[in-house]
Amino acid sequence: MYGGVWVSLSEKSYSRYVDTYDDPLEGEVFFGWVCNTLPYYPPGGPLGANVVVQLGRQRPKLLLRTTEDPAHPLVIDQREGITVARAQEIAEIAMHGT
Repeated sequence: MYGGVWVSLSEKSYSRYVDTYDDPLEGEVFFGWVCNTLPYYPPGGPLGANVVVQLGRQRPKLLLRTTEDPAHPLVIDQREGITVARAQEIAEIAMHGT
């Protein structure tokens, strides 16, 4: 099973995120770099991302920046959206590794 997307933050940003975890500022944004390759997308990058804080201990939203690699399929899919069939294909790969 797939473990998610990891983003590196600067030490200052990471410290701020940890310090405000229990009382976050909704919509606060940190810049980071995507650190892993998703099994259903080709390697590429580096992919810059804005990490957007959410309330209620939800995982942050990850908004890929199009300036580093605008032609990367993950960037394109986030920008343009995907079909239900593609979402199902990705979910099956993520859940079953096939």
